[in-house]
Amino acid sequence: MLQVTEIDPAPHFASLFELLETVDETRDYLDPAVGTLASSGAAAARASGLAPEAMVAFLRSRVHHARLAAVGDWYRGVLAEQIVAQAITGYFDAGVPRLAGLPADGDHPEHPLGGG
Repeated sequence: MLQVTEIDPAPHFASLFELLETVDETRDYLDPAVGTLASSGAAAARASGLAPEAMVAFLRSRVHHARLAAVGDWYRGVLAEQIVAQAITGYFDAGVPRLAGLPADGDHPEHPLGGG
């Protein structure tokens, strides 16, 4: 019988939710560290083999149930979607090699889309 082991996403995002409790006091949910931790947690989640759908479901649920006294129902949904968007970007950026140093399309006006 094949046994499937589920990957727990919580450890990858523990720092993010610790920070959210801290920024709840100051109501600074736009702190850049929130996005950084969402992205880095997502990259770690990808490396562990966690499916992106499982990550999104975990983050939405966790933000919805987090003890954030200063966050009302409407903004909680907005905050969840901001975190999910940053995490999705981090998840998929982790699988793409860095393209730094490659010429931009504007560097070759004779071939604007890189065509020959």
